[in-house]
Amino acid sequence: MNHLIILAIDGFSWNVIDSLIAQGKLKNLNKIIKKATSGILNPDKPLLSPQIWASIFTGKMQDKHGIKDFYSTKDDLKFDQIWDILDNFNINVGIYRALTALSLKKTDSFFIPSFYSFENECFPKKLTFIKKLDQKTRFNELNLNAKIKTFWNLIKFRFPIPILLKIIIKSIFLEIRKNNFKRKLFAIKNIEFLIHSNLFYKLIKRYKPQFSISYENSCDTLSHVFWKDYVQKNQYSNIIPKIYKRIDDYFGKIYNYTIENNYNLLIISDHGFKLVKTETPQHFNKTIQIIDFLRYLNLENDVYGTNLGSTALFRLKPDSSLTFGELENKIDQITCKGEKIFRINKIENILITKLKFFVGNEEGLEIRLSEKTNVKVNSIINFTSKMTGIHDENNGVFIITGPNIRKGEKIGLIKPYDVTPTLLGLLGVPIPEGLDGRIITKIFKIEPKVDYFKNIKKEEIKEKSLSEEEEEIIKERLRSLGYID
Repeated sequence: MNHLIILAIDGFSWNVIDSLIAQGKLKNLNKIIKKATSGILNPDKPLLSPQIWASIFTGKMQDKHGIKDFYSTKDDLKFDQIWDILDNFNINVGIYRALTALSLKKTDSFFIPSFYSFENECFPKKLTFIKKLDQKTRFNELNLNAKIKTFWNLIKFRFPIPILLKIIIKSIFLEIRKNNFKRKLFAIKNIEFLIHSNLFYKLIKRYKPQFSISYENSCDTLSHVFWKDYVQKNQYSNIIPKIYKRIDDYFGKIYNYTIENNYNLLIISDHGFKLVKTETPQHFNKTIQIIDFLRYLNLENDVYGTNLGSTALFRLKPDSSLTFGELENKIDQITCKGEKIFRINKIENILITKLKFFVGNEEGLEIRLSEKTNVKVNSIINFTSKMTGIHDENNGVFIITGPNIRKGEKIGLIKPYDVTPTLLGLLGVPIPEGLDGRIITKIFKIEPKVDYFKNIKKEEIKEKSLSEEEEEIIKERLRSLGYID
């Protein structure tokens, strides 16, 4: 029986990997690559992570699977994802925070939904503390009480005590560094990585699922902020190499486990990274904090939001009690110093809001959200996380190793939607008809025999499509923000 472990590392980038390996670092990954087939994961634009991961896990192109942004729901998804297909064939799956795992599924092992999903529980239920930890971290509510509860839950789960002590020490230093944004961010992502990587390792050893995925986003978050430091050897130039070293240690532990058990291992990212172009508008240092913004307006249950720096896209959820006009009025009435802070445009069911340049770096300014609600400007706008690294379609990672995988093979570019049919072939599971992807046959020593079955397409979301002119307007705005060329 074939087993497969997937380590999904958001933003993991070949240009960093190659550089660090050339310096004699990333020894575990270097060893894995020599035993593996590797290629460049080459997504289509726009390079939005939820769209790419959904393409990876459904075998469908980005414009077909229904996932549009970080606030899409299970109702938006038009096709089964790979774990749904495997579950239908009674294959035991274990899912740990996969970005597009938007609904809870009861399996014979474990299922922790995406931290962006609206699910509040995990399976088994005793793992729900993982979801609560994600929520506290996202909403910046990881206070002392929340940390104590997290540590206690880790102890009950028999988390390794030496690593837990390391996390506690790092948490203490985090309090000391809380006024230094960059050091605080690195400390938080470091702690998160230590917790989640070790929890996943314990879960796969305990439940031994035939198919398992772990998703990790520390690399992506830190690359957005520290890429310029890394490239130009500035003050924080060691941050990205440090997180890659942490990830490399994790790879070594998981790889040794796969060798001991004769498992397959896939290391994959959705995109790589590159430096923001010098001509890119400098308003990247003013970022609308979508989650907090919607919470202050009491809109988090009614509205999806997509963060594009100082621009945000909003659309109503299918079950929203608001009208589109009411949403527009709520945002249009937001002022600072008596002046509206957003320029608003509408395209069909999308509200495009762009932060006006007059909002400077005065973090003490007050924003008037409504007649009864005023907040500090830095409650909804982040002035310090200037984006110096942006997504790159030419450095995404695909590395696969296993008993029937060729060693030391380089296969060039592959598309995200090729991944699911290839993995189903690897596991000997029938492939749904109508997938956009193909089996990457050249990774195999012996090409697997493949069966197909007629897949029942999920009920499509009834949504009026945009005209070519309207699509071009949106694309132009994405180009101005550096998301597409």
